[in-house]
Amino acid sequence: MKPKILVIMSVFNGINYIKEQVDSILKQEDVNVNLFINFDKSNDGSFEYIKKIAHKDKRITLSEQNKYGSACQNFLNATKKVNVNEYDYISFSDQDDHWKPSKLKNAIRFLSDGYDGYSSNVTLWFYYKNKKKFINKSTKQTGYDHFFEAPGPTSSIVITKELFNKFQKFTILRYKYLKKLKNFFDILVYCFSIESNYKWYIDESSYILYRQHQRNELGYRYSFKSLKKRLHLILKFRWIVDLKIIWISVNTKNSKKLLLSFSNFQFFIRNIVFKFFLIRRSIIDKLLFFIILIYSFIFLRFSVEEKN
Repeated sequence: MKPKILVIMSVFNGINYIKEQVDSILKQEDVNVNLFINFDKSNDGSFEYIKKIAHKDKRITLSEQNKYGSACQNFLNATKKVNVNEYDYISFSDQDDHWKPSKLKNAIRFLSDGYDGYSSNVTLWFYYKNKKKFINKSTKQTGYDHFFEAPGPTSSIVITKELFNKFQKFTILRYKYLKKLKNFFDILVYCFSIESNYKWYIDESSYILYRQHQRNELGYRYSFKSLKKRLHLILKFRWIVDLKIIWISVNTKNSKKLLLSFSNFQFFIRNIVFKFFLIRRSIIDKLLFFIILIYSFIFLRFSVEEKN
């Protein structure tokens, strides 16, 4: 019997690419796929277009349009309301990528082997230039990497029903904090999973063409526009503020240590400086992000008190 998977897709003005992505999801090999599409209020006709497709294909359901403001908030709100009782696994999808036919089948192979969460490397797809670039996210996991970086893009993530149910309850319970989160849904899922003692596998293969274009919310860091956006997040502290929201929401012993590190110099030395080799997976990322954290500590001090 084929495993049943629910794919949750976030959409905002996706008319240019959504048909290709929907087709690539519904054509996944050796699995039974249903697609739940959560709509951020759009004005490009994508909602009406998908509504017509869903009328013909009962595997597709869609939400009414709401104003979320970011893909992260779209995914969080979709997580809160979907019912996954009839599914074995849950995955997430952007509106503009292209999945290889064996993507979900391969993920389930690892999840069936004792892992609870799965993500993978991806291939950047500069489709307008017909160029591709492999992105390695599968460097060895470290003790703290789940607090500071994603295990791969959200669209590469597949998790078990058990883990999703726990994550759904967590999202509902902690939404008073999570509603402020602008970015990093992928880090949030990964951080919650690891801090809840679930096992995570990062696949060295790529099964996603990760489309890069002018309307990417962040895109990847190899384009000038993406680098500019990321630099803005760093200088305006949006990056570290979003991480703070994740740490507060997860609310574990380790996350509290990190929060204290940005209000107390001794804790910063103990938990960041002495452990900088644990904060990211690749050597270059460790060094670059360590500099960013020092910058954030100097110019931004967290209030770590949590009001219940």
